[in-house]
Amino acid sequence: MKNSYTAPWRKLALTALLGLGSTGAFAQALNYTAANARNLAGTYTDLGTSGSVITTANTDAANSAATPIGFSFTFNGTAFTEFTLNTNGLIKLGNTPVSDPTITNYVAATDLNIVAPAGGIDLVGAANQTTSPTEYRVFTSGTAGSRVCTIQFENVADKPVAGASQFATMQFQIKLYETSNTIEFVYGAWTAGTATPIGLGFLVGLKGSSSAFADRLFAQKASSATAWTTTVFAQESGGLIPSHFVRNTFLPDAGRTYRFTSPTCVAPTAITFTNTTTTGTTVNFTAPANGTGYTIIYGAPGFNPASAGTTVTTPSSPYTFTGLAASTSYQLYIRANCGATDQSSLAGPFTFSTTCTAPIINTFPYTENFDGVPTGTLPCGFTVANTNGDSVTWRNRATVPGATGPIVISASSPNAMTYYYNEDGTTAANDWFFTPALFLRQGGTYKLSFQYRNSGANYPERMEVKYGNAATAAGQTTTLWSNQAIATTAFTTANETSTPAVANITPATTGNYYIGFHVTSAADQFFLAVDNLSIAGILGTSSALNKAVSMFPNPSTGMVTLDVRGANAKNNLQVSVMNMLGQTVHTASLKDNFENQLNLSSLANGVYLLKVQTGSDFTTRQLTIAK
Repeated sequence: MKNSYTAPWRKLALTALLGLGSTGAFAQALNYTAANARNLAGTYTDLGTSGSVITTANTDAANSAATPIGFSFTFNGTAFTEFTLNTNGLIKLGNTPVSDPTITNYVAATDLNIVAPAGGIDLVGAANQTTSPTEYRVFTSGTAGSRVCTIQFENVADKPVAGASQFATMQFQIKLYETSNTIEFVYGAWTAGTATPIGLGFLVGLKGSSSAFADRLFAQKASSATAWTTTVFAQESGGLIPSHFVRNTFLPDAGRTYRFTSPTCVAPTAITFTNTTTTGTTVNFTAPANGTGYTIIYGAPGFNPASAGTTVTTPSSPYTFTGLAASTSYQLYIRANCGATDQSSLAGPFTFSTTCTAPIINTFPYTENFDGVPTGTLPCGFTVANTNGDSVTWRNRATVPGATGPIVISASSPNAMTYYYNEDGTTAANDWFFTPALFLRQGGTYKLSFQYRNSGANYPERMEVKYGNAATAAGQTTTLWSNQAIATTAFTTANETSTPAVANITPATTGNYYIGFHVTSAADQFFLAVDNLSIAGILGTSSALNKAVSMFPNPSTGMVTLDVRGANAKNNLQVSVMNMLGQTVHTASLKDNFENQLNLSSLANGVYLLKVQTGSDFTTRQLTIAK
């Protein structure tokens, strides 16, 4: 392929961009909740030589190979039979290790399905390996159906700062229980290090399928100067990740256990939205078998369902929302109720947007710079048509991927309508975007201008602009502009004086029209951007008649004066009044060199067009009736 932006690189870049907005859009809520977590006194039993050693390359920032659990363990809706251990106090369920072995903040990382009894801190082996050798070990005990997998971290320490650690030795275990899918963190005897007592903020908890608060659960100890009996459980703390603060003067009591129990009532899954309108949508979901009712909390994007939002209930799926605001984004959370006292955790957030009420543009000049809506969103009334049915089409965006980073492609910041290429090498571009409906008058003249650019001469693009009475390829019947060799890195203005020039729009009849921008570039080019559209209307066609007619007052309560002076009309002067639907609602004869009175008081409030005509000459005025 000729492009210096290689196909694999561009494909990866595009995939990454497309994936950015989707994380957590349909998140499965973690099937462990604060309500089902317990802080308990227990017993710590060292594994001794039971089971097998888990091998790592070192005791500081290393991952193990995939290690069998010994049975099927369900976490976050997925069954796992293996795990990998990371020396920084956590395991990752599945057969792939965490992406960065130096991981401490596993919440911010992309890694999923994390179980962390002592995460968040850089851990190493104990300083004295003679008396306190570091070891990682796994042992599965019990009989089928009630087995327990114990994963043990023995004689680890926080990495020394200025030669000293808070903890000389730390012992802790993860216990995974078959069938119930219960998880326990059990802490053994820790010994204090020589560092000056200061709080270390561990991240102790579980992470599911995303970093969203509904997909995580933490053991929170807000102060390092308190006993471990004070630990509570939370998904978030004032918008922050709840930490588990510990210092060397407040060590865990041996056997201290944090237990996470999988609830008997699980959250709904497979959330989808259908039949979305300007004021509503229908949410569909798969309910748990024992669900008896469902609670939905919705609000503006980013709201906290614990303290805000609107709550509705439904006995089953689906649930239909009504009375929502048009062209507005919402997020919702949903939980199942399983009997009088049992309920699931909240699943979410799930995002949906109501559609807009497409405008009919009847006031000119009309402009659109695509900056008034978020990147990736079309302005209200604009539509696209992927006529060739491939995987790419016009999109309102701020950048496209480049060899050295994103390329800003807008003339006015941040957005422009952009076609980003199809790289399969065989499918040429055949994609449209259309303006909203434009209410144009018979005999009027309308002038279109816009700006456009591409990546330059190496990847020339092709585009034509048409107009017609439908926002479809077939409905675009009249060509206004065409350029089959676009090769400009700077934005270029297309208008009636440019080369090539944009033809004037002169509709034969009054009605709604649409302007369509049609990219027809060869396959495997790069990008084409369009920005700063403007459509200006010229309402009068006879300059002499235009000067001869004065209309007042405007706005009017219904009585309108048309003062005609020096029209030199060869034929009778006539006036017709049309509403915004193009319907003639009043006609009358006029006199030259006379103040003609029109009684339009029977007309409803609104905008009207007055057309004064003699023979083939005419002029128009826009009138507002406001009583």
